[in-house]
Amino acid sequence: MEPGLQKTQRYLILGLVFVVVLAVFPLTPDPAIHIKILAYELCALALLLLGVFMHGADSGHAWRNSALPVLFLALLALFAIATVTSFNVSYSLVRETIRMAALFVIFVTTTSVFRSPQRIWALFSAICIAVAISSVYGLVQFMGMDPFPWDAERYSLREAPSTYGNPNFAAHTLALAVILAAGLGARRESRWAILCIPIYFVHFALTQTRGALLALAAALILVVVAVIISRIGRKPATAVACTFGIVCVIGMLGITAVAALSKVETGQVYPDGLSLTKRYNSYYGASLMIHDKPWSGFGP
Repeated sequence: MEPGLQKTQRYLILGLVFVVVLAVFPLTPDPAIHIKILAYELCALALLLLGVFMHGADSGHAWRNSALPVLFLALLALFAIATVTSFNVSYSLVRETIRMAALFVIFVTTTSVFRSPQRIWALFSAICIAVAISSVYGLVQFMGMDPFPWDAERYSLREAPSTYGNPNFAAHTLALAVILAAGLGARRESRWAILCIPIYFVHFALTQTRGALLALAAALILVVVAVIISRIGRKPATAVACTFGIVCVIGMLGITAVAALSKVETGQVYPDGLSLTKRYNSYYGASLMIHDKPWSGFGP
């Protein structure tokens, strides 16, 4: 492989991390989303064109000697079927199919050009820095000093949606960033990442979300169990299986405890509330759609 082309792809992806996390554009209906979609679709096109010119690539390249191209074609075929049978073909094609194809290209290229531990840590560092900058911006929003012209009726800036446009999206990103920062902070070369964690948690508190915090707690349990099992000295494959098995048991016990507490407080085994009811209805509607058209669906 020509080193210059691979390096270009790597720098494109590192730059895309900052653009996807930080970019906002006031002249679109959704200032925090549409510009990010445009950015990663253009980046995917550039990565794909660079991949076409990568002749003589080594056998470790993600597009060679693997099932990924077959998976990619199968995914496109599934989306094509869903697109042509949807209610709005043009919407499905432009809004969903192309988007998913672009994300898949970025995924495959990332697994190809970030293969060494050093490069993977560099990618994680870029994510942590970008999210930290976004969290600082979220604090600025919370304090009422945001210069960006957000629609005050549509966006609750007191919940610090930051550059994501939604406090839930911000919290989901923060959960990942906390884990990556903790991993970076465990390395002598990247102790600086520990400084990002308090910033993330302050932003977490401002978003007032529950799901991401539960996910973060589950990740912490997973790490603790994995560390305990690794010190017992089991083989890696056995350790992984035991870790996930124990975490599943802990998860089921947690769900049972929540159901029991909900039964005592509300008389029903599942938690209630407006936000949760909306999600229950979404899952129920989605299950009916899958039942009606399990193969082609109603459009991607």
